[in-house]
Amino acid sequence: MKKIGFFVLGIALSLIVAGPAQATDRADRGLLLRSGDGAPFPALALGTAIEVRVTGIVARARVTQIFANPTPGWVEGLYVFPLPEGAAVDTLRMKVGDRVLDGIVREKEQAAAEYAQAKQEGRRASLLESVRPGVFTTAVANLGPGETVEITIELQQIVEAGHGRFGLRFPLVLPERSAPKPAEAPVAPPFAFHVDLAPGFPLGRIASSSHAVDVARDDRKLRYAVDLAAGVAPAGSDFVLEWAPAVGREPRAVYFTEEVDGERYALLMVMPPDAPDAGAARLPRETVFVIDTSGSMSGDSIVQAKAALSSGLDRLAPTDAFEVIRFSGDAEALFGSSTPAGPGALGQAKGWIGGLDADGGTNMLDALKTALVEQRPSGLLRQVIFITDGQVPNEAELLRFIGANLGESRLFTVAIGSAPNAAFLRKAAELGRGTFTAIAQTGQVAEGMADHVAQERRADRGHRPAARRRRAGGGRGGAGRRALAG
Repeated sequence: MKKIGFFVLGIALSLIVAGPAQATDRADRGLLLRSGDGAPFPALALGTAIEVRVTGIVARARVTQIFANPTPGWVEGLYVFPLPEGAAVDTLRMKVGDRVLDGIVREKEQAAAEYAQAKQEGRRASLLESVRPGVFTTAVANLGPGETVEITIELQQIVEAGHGRFGLRFPLVLPERSAPKPAEAPVAPPFAFHVDLAPGFPLGRIASSSHAVDVARDDRKLRYAVDLAAGVAPAGSDFVLEWAPAVGREPRAVYFTEEVDGERYALLMVMPPDAPDAGAARLPRETVFVIDTSGSMSGDSIVQAKAALSSGLDRLAPTDAFEVIRFSGDAEALFGSSTPAGPGALGQAKGWIGGLDADGGTNMLDALKTALVEQRPSGLLRQVIFITDGQVPNEAELLRFIGANLGESRLFTVAIGSAPNAAFLRKAAELGRGTFTAIAQTGQVAEGMADHVAQERRADRGHRPAARRRRAGGGRGGAGRRALAG
């Protein structure tokens, strides 16, 4: 499979979808400038503006980021920033002074070589790379004294859809890769966020669990505009928006069409009617709770995790069995094997949880081995619930382990904190035949765990909105990347 990149004839401006691992070493250092002697120093970050247009379940976003060279010398810049998981970036534009450069597609190797040549020849150049899921870097060569560079990226993604609602998470904070949180966090640059929402059906609820927002509703035209209540806010946590349809007792079908470059595209979405959950009997369960107590969970995250775990214990039935495992640099199980969920065992578990602190490294593999490999047959429906921020350095190794050792268990992930590694945790739940739940704030623990229970019960029935996207006309298959996103 070929890697592709964006390139501008005459001046290198490339987008590469797989880049050098060394860039991740700087992922927690924001925007750096490097002068001729090679010494890095922080640049002046001026802010970020994000505009999102949602049509049905397709979201198209434009991200504009501005930074400046505050020095009197010529420098190279390296800016590391987050993008949504699963997003397809199809436009890259760089503005240096009054010059505007647009990208075209090149293969990875050619784009990298031409960027290096442009840099050597003293031409302005930009290189955009994805170093791992959710993390991209922009390298800008030959930035002049006092110059400002504005980089605009346009991307598409599918919004989250399931369990009676839709959601959009846009990351504004970089995953920490298991590094402990610094004693003094750097000042977050400001950002502005606007969402133009055209779901195709009337909405009953629009809310953000991460930021205060203002919503302008036009229920007649089925259009909704969402903006930050304060206009701008510090980019200290991911932006999360959810909306739920007011469908009624009958199913609803929504059909969108759009013409792009002379070709017509269509999207058909079918919503099930509102109906109470089926009263299916609840089967006795063996539940293994795993809580992350590593250093990256310090502060509010460990408070949220402990509250989520206690809430999960409260939802156990007397016919259930359970175990609790904590992990940081190592893993430790409370009982050594699952025990009946009686008052004594539950009280012992809550006391143990209350004494947990966040400290040390992150060895999730040992926790997975304890939860999956060392399981004993119980005759109960077995589920493993991981409560973590997902900030680990070895995602690929962990996913391989889950795929090879899941057995009869089902793995559910509960993401903790304002900027979890959602890409990894969602993939782990997918491999584990479970679901992903996010809890951004302590006040959302009860709602989040209730949502987890609802997902757990619905997962077997496949209860989710159905959507299908197709190209209505003939022509080139690659042209559909921009269709229906405005």
